[in-house]
Amino acid sequence: MTRNDEARIFTCKDDLLKGKLFQVSVSQSTNDVDCSCKFYNRYGSLETPSNCDKTERTKLKRTRAWFEFQSCLDLVSEDEEKLDMVRLLLRDIDSKLQKVAESDDVRGQETRVDSFIGPVPLNEEGIRNPNISRNKGCGSRIKSSREISIQSKGQRTCRVCNKTEGHNARTCPTLKDEVKTYQDSFC
Repeated sequence: MTRNDEARIFTCKDDLLKGKLFQVSVSQSTNDVDCSCKFYNRYGSLETPSNCDKTERTKLKRTRAWFEFQSCLDLVSEDEEKLDMVRLLLRDIDSKLQKVAESDDVRGQETRVDSFIGPVPLNEEGIRNPNISRNKGCGSRIKSSREISIQSKGQRTCRVCNKTEGHNARTCPTLKDEVKTYQDSFC
């Protein structure tokens, strides 16, 4: 490690990269970090931004507020006048927070919706719920193109009598009857 007036410079050896040396410089005035491997510049800051850990900050503030409230109650101990004063202050805080929450809720919802779709005119009808439909188990299976062509094709018919009774023009019973009557007429 070497130290300048402005920065500290560390030299690191990476055994996984065959003993390659990297120099890491940390600026003391701005706490900026720069490495010769360029991974730090490529992947960004190792510190999470303040808006990313909002849940942790609110959790910490909530616990601190709870401990402050507990310490106030410990100071009051068994004195009834002081307990009444704490109760009145809590009611006052509660009413103020309720008013703020109601005004924020009404304005917040309207502005949130207006930012997405724009304000809805009063005389215009809103969106209605769709009709109830049965969408589970009521559909038919998808038929193959072969199966569809077989169904649309229909059965074969006889060319002589146009019936679908399983015969054709050579084996048609009406044609046989006509041929027989024709032969009987010559004999």
